Amino acid sequence: MTVVVPCYNAAAFLADTLRSFDEQTLGGFEVLFVDDGSTDGTLGMVTDYARERPGTRVLHRPDNRGVCRTLNEGVAAVSTEFTVVFAADDVMLPNLMADALAAIDRSSERCAAVAFAHYAGTAEAEIRSGPDGSPEVRRPPAGADGLEPPGLLPLQLVANHLAGVALFRTDVLRGLGYDERSHIEDWDMWCRIVAAHPIAVADEPVFIYRDSPMSLDKRLKQSGQRSVAGAAVRAKFCGDGGPIDDAILRRTKMELHVLIAAGLRREARTVMRLLAEGGLRARFPVERAVMAVPTPVVRCLARLAQRARRLRSR
Repeated sequence: MTVVVPCYNAAAFLADTLRSFDEQTLGGFEVLFVDDGSTDGTLGMVTDYARERPGTRVLHRPDNRGVCRTLNEGVAAVSTEFTVVFAADDVMLPNLMADALAAIDRSSERCAAVAFAHYAGTAEAEIRSGPDGSPEVRRPPAGADGLEPPGLLPLQLVANHLAGVALFRTDVLRGLGYDERSHIEDWDMWCRIVAAHPIAVADEPVFIYRDSPMSLDKRLKQSGQRSVAGAAVRAKFCGDGGPIDDAILRRTKMELHVLIAAGLRREARTVMRLLAEGGLRARFPVERAVMAVPTPVVRCLARLAQRARRLRSR
């Protein structure tokens, strides 16, 4: 197995990540760091780490090309049968590599990937507690293990239920390639995998997801670009008679309403264009009509609707 780690200005977090690699109970895996033009000392840290550990390599690109292109370059350089994609700011638990291999061993040869359960973490990579005080665990959907395609696809199109940190068969990952136009490369990749392949599941947590306030996911949500990227994924799979259902429609409409109410008209128009390209525009007549209304009027109507809901709930 090879662990591919795309890196960009991750020096503040890398010490924990590198330490977690050394603490794995199963050894013998390779590590490939792909530095995407870092300017903060990341390259020096991974180079020093690799110098002391046989089987560890570093690829460096002087210009920043984005995570998808970085991942594609890394996967192209892998020579092992399996690839673990790992984020430079997350932390492996000691059982990750062993549990990943065990999941592959018990799965069918047709399984293209292993989806991991993980702990939700703070910006300091400390495990968060849920409402009942127990550790907050995020698991793949129940029944996903070995589910034949496209069984998981409709649920995956509602929202991304599978972590970007995962194990993949290298030939499948390389053949599909990360979509370099996408802002949500893990969601898009998982949809394409579950549309054609069964997957396996490691149901016990194997890493800690570091929830940084400056994470790309948070920035995408704030700017409306995550909704745009989500519409692109859904249009790709739901157009021309694909597996669109009420849950997917409700989620897309909700995201459109949020964009419109927030005054993010350009992003909302982009979503509508993507839906039209996928043959789905007719499913959103109310949203099309609302888009013709000036933004101040929409905001006023949204406030009135919110006030009405509060009154009804009293």
